[in-house]
Order: sequence, then C-alpha cells, then structure tokens
Amino acid sequence: MENFEPVALQKTNEGTLKILWSDKTSNEYDVRKLRYNCACAKCVNEWNGERIIKLESIAKNMKPVKIDSVGNYAIKITWTDGHDSGIYSYKNLKNILPALTIPEDCSPTPDSPDEQHPPHEHHPGCKHSDH
Repeated sequence: MENFEPVALQKTNEGTLKILWSDKTSNEYDVRKLRYNCACAKCVNEWNGERIIKLESIAKNMKPVKIDSVGNYAIKITWTDGHDSGIYSYKNLKNILPALTIPEDCSPTPDSPDEQHPPHEHHPGCKHSDH
C-alpha cells in the first residue's frame, strides 16, 4: 500500500481547495462538493448509507474555516455552516472524492418553465420530466 500525505493545502479560488501530495501529485476539490460528500453520521445514515444532507441545504458560498490533521491519515474540516464532525481520510481524498459529483437540480427555473434541456442521463436529484 502506498503511503502519501498532504504536503500543502492551497486555496486556488473562493470555491476550490488544492492539495499537493507527497507523491508530487495534486488534486483540486470544489469545497461545496467536499461539504456535500461528508461521510459523518450527521450527513449519512449509518444504517442504510442514505445521504441525509441535501444539496439545497449547502450554501453556494460554503468554505472551510479551519482544517486540522487527524493522526497521520486524515483531515478534519470546520465549515462556515459550523459543521465539523466529518473526517476526510487521505485515501478517500486522493482516490475517491475527486471523482464524486454533486447531484444537480437540473429542473427548469421558475422564470423559464418551458426551457428545453439537452438530453442527458438521469442522475440523483434530476427533476426533468421532459427529455
């Protein structure tokens, strides 16, 4: 098993956190996606794995307030909404979380209910009825 750890954390812009790894690679994370993908028991039902937190409840301007090391295996992030119980393991950050996406609410806006959207595969949270 490969051992790696963050050597630097950088704020790329208001919504992006970049982690430079000891293996000389890096990953950039949308901080709102990180918050949404928190795996703690407040965000994910520990019995059935269902996500409790809803995308709509996460502010678009969500940001980390504080990032702490947890042992030699993870980081803990305190968010602007006060949430701080999630632990993000280095393994998940490096290998899994970069591939995760936020389910988009791709329903038409109230201003344009007849707007046509390009065809796409359904994903969790998609509310289209006309493809």
